[in-house]
Amino acid sequence: MKRNVSLLKYALLIALCCVACVNEKDLYEPSGGDPGETEELDLSFKFALRSDKQIHISVTRADGKAAEGIGVGVYLQQPYEEDGIISGKPLYMGYTDGNGQIDATISVPANSDKLYVASLTAGYPGVQEMDVQPSMTCNLTATAFQIKTATTRMVATRSETGLDVPVGQKLSNLYELYSPYTDSEIGKDGIPLLNASPLVTKEELSAKFLNLMNSWYPEQKNVQDVDLKKSSDLVVTDELGAEVWATYVGDGGFYVNNATVYNVLAYYSYQEGELGRREDIQGHRMTLLLPNTHQQKCPSGLKVQLLYWDGKQYSKVFPKGARIGFAVARDGLNIANVNAANGGVNSKSSYKFKNQTFPNGDVNGFYYSTPSLNATKRTNAVIRNVPDYNCCIMGFDIRPYDDPKADYDFNDVMIKLTASLVSAIKPEEDIPVIDEFTPSEAVYGTLAFEDQWPKMGDYDFNDFVMNYSYELEKGDNNMITALKLTFTPIAKGAASWTHIGVGIELPLSADNIDKAKSEGATLEEGNDRATFIVWNDVNTAFGTTEGYVNTEGAVVGVSAIPVEVTVRLKTPVSSLLTQKFNPFIFVNSRQREIHLVDYKPTKHADTSLFGTENDRSDPGAEVYYRMDNRYPWALDFPRKEDSSPAWNYPKERVIITKAYPNYEKWVLDQSNLSWFDASVSGNVNKEFLY
Repeated sequence: MKRNVSLLKYALLIALCCVACVNEKDLYEPSGGDPGETEELDLSFKFALRSDKQIHISVTRADGKAAEGIGVGVYLQQPYEEDGIISGKPLYMGYTDGNGQIDATISVPANSDKLYVASLTAGYPGVQEMDVQPSMTCNLTATAFQIKTATTRMVATRSETGLDVPVGQKLSNLYELYSPYTDSEIGKDGIPLLNASPLVTKEELSAKFLNLMNSWYPEQKNVQDVDLKKSSDLVVTDELGAEVWATYVGDGGFYVNNATVYNVLAYYSYQEGELGRREDIQGHRMTLLLPNTHQQKCPSGLKVQLLYWDGKQYSKVFPKGARIGFAVARDGLNIANVNAANGGVNSKSSYKFKNQTFPNGDVNGFYYSTPSLNATKRTNAVIRNVPDYNCCIMGFDIRPYDDPKADYDFNDVMIKLTASLVSAIKPEEDIPVIDEFTPSEAVYGTLAFEDQWPKMGDYDFNDFVMNYSYELEKGDNNMITALKLTFTPIAKGAASWTHIGVGIELPLSADNIDKAKSEGATLEEGNDRATFIVWNDVNTAFGTTEGYVNTEGAVVGVSAIPVEVTVRLKTPVSSLLTQKFNPFIFVNSRQREIHLVDYKPTKHADTSLFGTENDRSDPGAEVYYRMDNRYPWALDFPRKEDSSPAWNYPKERVIITKAYPNYEKWVLDQSNLSWFDASVSGNVNKEFLY
């Protein structure tokens, strides 16, 4: 009798375990048909939510010649926000070849219908919007110089003591700001003409120099960690003085969302000890340098000679000890009046300067390189010496400090400064480059896994959910030098005894990985390609051993700790397609790997599981992790940028077709490519989402 009781208890225990297992994962028969039926696999359908497109980009200089070495970015959305702030990294970036061209393959999300192409090198304005097509073409052109075409040319007479330029053309009632140009020397939109003023010439700025400026004044790279109480003015150091020129470089994309904001660039000279207070500029002479620094109007390479004011007249030589400061008047030009028949660059009505000593409550007004002239006693410019190019460079940021929209990247107006003797000028305080910027491209997405392979799952696609970003750093020769991979766990819809590890295989040889300079994950040995193990158990990232993390509505959400993996290469590579990156999970054993459809497992996987249970992998035909034509064990959902939210996954035990009714249309006839986008009306039943 006791034996029978024992057997009964044992049978009940087995039954309870079976019930518990079913409760953890209610298995669905995905096709709704007989589980014993086998349909022919459609191997052309990869369950992919991205597709490869071809793009051809050509870039032309202002003189019509091919522009070599120009950086170009391709974005999934308009990249520029207010004041030229770039909202994210490009989907692709590269540099033009000797013919001024780029030909590239890019992986575009299925739900994207537009691409945006923009130059990352100053002097090539404009953002080209394109419809997504299998093959696309885009052309970018530099802003052209304006040239005086009259048969007679105005020539100013130079002498030892000065120049025959206007001295009494005052442009403001608020400031002692004067113009050295005649109206006939300024063209449309307030741009100085070539072959008109003796002060104005042009300079060809090499792509290497322009890209250096971009790396020292990059978009969204905050430089507040340097001492901005230092002066960013020039100092003349040569005993014989110096002639000085300023060359316009660009405006860092400021113009894109400020299409009708036209900034004015001016300069002033002073002796040490002068201009110690903000109000001192009110009676101090400033000279107009560029009436308009809008990058779509002003050509990169426009070069203007600066003039020294001795209190009575202008001369071309600044004496030893003279300081030269610069100022930008945000939205200072009234372009309509400049172009009016009765207007002109020397009319006070062509400007709309504001008095910063008595603030007007907005962001417009003058911003100075001299700290004492700004309200915060900090410079609004950053100056740097560039010995390799025998010059100094300067970048302005033209928003008040502590303004919520300020990015402090100091590229709203950028100029190059040179002198008759290279050593004749120097920055009063050379502000160093803390961290030189390396351009990069990036892909963002959310990975969602089912963990029951090789068995069918419940297809809620929340057993493990993770955001990722793949960022590739490139040099100006288009060679990839490093990768930065970021992984952020979002959810784990599995019981506490289910241990999920995460890895990624890269299309690189492990021998090309610089182990000493790579960090954040373990480079696993014994694989055909470089394979990194990010977590052996994602519970460590969530900081909990509990099951069902962020999949059941009644439970308080848990934030996971992201991991950033830096991979540096011994030898740079010319191509690295992110669609060949092979992320995977392994469940309760390193050998039980689960990958995206048709992605090959690593050498550590237990391949004896192929063809068992519901798996229909055929390694000989390079078919992996397939069951039928409706459901995979993993999906990769694209995101447009790093700040984009994760894919909205279903609640625990809610099959994906309940939450996303258009999923079936996608898998059956490959239509409805935006089925996964919860922001699109009709795509989702929100009551079934976590």
